[in-house]
Amino acid sequence: MCKYSFLIILFIFPVFSFANLQGSGTQSDPYRIYTKTDWDFLSDITNALGGSQWSRGKHFKLMNDIDDLLNKRIGHQSQHFEGHFNGNNKSIIVDVPNVFSHIGIDGVLENLNVNNDLTSQNLNAGIVGVNLGIVQYCINFSSISSPSMPVSGIVAFNFRRNGSIPLAGVYNCINYGNLTSNNASVSGIVSDNRSIVSGNINVGNLEVTSTGSAAGIILFNALAAPFEATLIEDTLLVKNNINIGSVIAPNAASGIVNFSSTNSTETVLFLNNINYGFIRGNNLAAGICSNPSSHSRQKFLGNFNSGVIMSNGIRGCIATRTGPNMIFINNHYDKQMCGDD
Repeated sequence: MCKYSFLIILFIFPVFSFANLQGSGTQSDPYRIYTKTDWDFLSDITNALGGSQWSRGKHFKLMNDIDDLLNKRIGHQSQHFEGHFNGNNKSIIVDVPNVFSHIGIDGVLENLNVNNDLTSQNLNAGIVGVNLGIVQYCINFSSISSPSMPVSGIVAFNFRRNGSIPLAGVYNCINYGNLTSNNASVSGIVSDNRSIVSGNINVGNLEVTSTGSAAGIILFNALAAPFEATLIEDTLLVKNNINIGSVIAPNAASGIVNFSSTNSTETVLFLNNINYGFIRGNNLAAGICSNPSSHSRQKFLGNFNSGVIMSNGIRGCIATRTGPNMIFINNHYDKQMCGDD
């Protein structure tokens, strides 16, 4: 008599339900977030196995201010938030930075206000850790300090990967928070940019006390694989940003961008940016870009500086150096405020 043994393998896939939230998740009837419990539920379901897929294409709307401290992040390294979250111009109080940890290539975050003062031990931002999608019309009121890691007001990493939304980037956000670090760098809007940063405003005062650099808008602006060009000729677009706050650092300080570089074929476009803030960098200081790579292609078009620029080293009204691949057209400044470029 033959006996057969059968091994039955069951593949169990996670099944998610948004039944805990009011709404149906469509644009006209979004899932509605009223309380900390609703927020925590969205965090749990997004961060679970398969959460990226289940959040994709779904709409969420914050219905009122949440006064309870929020300590759960939405998204993480392996499960990105891929939905559309409308903060509805409401405010939340957070107990952690990067309250949206990872926004994926289909994700959109808009109209969210974030409050509370934070001390960070990691590379962190007031609102978003890693953005591969769109962050727009968000406001950070939180002051953030870190003893040894970089800090930014809105987004830590702003990347555009292959397959991202064509205009992935950070748009029309405002940082009011005062940002400080002892041995690292500080930026008002984005720490590390590989995409588009446009229409943002930094009002907060930025200061590095021991070692590092600071910039009103972007700390590090550079192209590297696996990132691809935007739909215009310029790979990195820094446009219509304004810095009002003071920017002070022992190394380099700038009103808009600290370091900027691309590969040999792509271009950075600085277009119509304005610095009004006081800028002081011990080694380098500039109204628009304190450390542009002179060997990469950079265009400075229509930028303006009226802030006082101070440095014991090299200072520039627009940039600290020129180069054979750098173009300057229709930029405006007062030499008495910043010295001669």
